Amino acid sequence: KGKTKWVGSGEAFKQLLKNFYPWEQGGNGIEGAEALYSYFRNPLVHALAVERESSHIQISKCPLPLQNEQIEEMEESSARPSWLLPGISSSGTQWNLVAEGFYRDVFHMFWNLARNEQQMRMAEQRFSNGDIV
Repeated sequence: KGKTKWVGSGEAFKQLLKNFYPWEQGGNGIEGAEALYSYFRNPLVHALAVERESSHIQISKCPLPLQNEQIEEMEESSARPSWLLPGISSSGTQWNLVAEGFYRDVFHMFWNLARNEQQMRMAEQRFSNGDIV
């Protein structure tokens, strides 16, 4: 809004998720972004994914490898394929991350970001100023 404000990398990560991650209908992007940051990202980065006893997370994947046609459908379709679970969901205090669904959702998050003209103009301005990060 015409003002410059310092935003740390954690807050920038959560804002990216809140604004561009394809949250399920009725999903809460604020809670989901916080859960991804606190329960998934930080443990993976800082604790090598060693779960503590009070863990609130479950990570799973499809039982069989995806076929090329399924990967293409995940990437090319704007709607989630009916056979694919959401990337992240919650039930009470338990958060669930499904690897294939999360791949699809992160893919579409970057797709949404790249289609946002304002974000692309601001990125281009930063790059032309020599600000890569």
